[in-house]
Amino acid sequence: MKLIKIKNKEISQLLIDKICKFKMKYWKYNLNSQLNFFYENHNNDDLHFILMNKNKILAYNVLKKRIFTKLDKSKKNVKKYFFLFDSFLVDKNLRNQNLGSK
Repeated sequence: MKLIKIKNKEISQLLIDKICKFKMKYWKYNLNSQLNFFYENHNNDDLHFILMNKNKILAYNVLKKRIFTKLDKSKKNVKKYFFLFDSFLVDKNLRNQNLGSK
């Protein structure tokens, strides 16, 4: 079992397909819908965490890097970055085995 941490801009098409097929088990959307959602809602610096065993995805999480602007004390807009915790999935057959804690 290995944990892969990969930026969205470095991810392969094969891995994107695997992620979308894995997500299909939890959301009732077809593969084309999953792929469209993936491409439209992920930015280059988003971080994907994939727990795999023998090329099978066991768990998946994505942290989406986002920006918000905030007024500082001098009333200037300052960009702040944060990670939006998104899509935390564990294979239904492997739940309650502490895989999510990895």
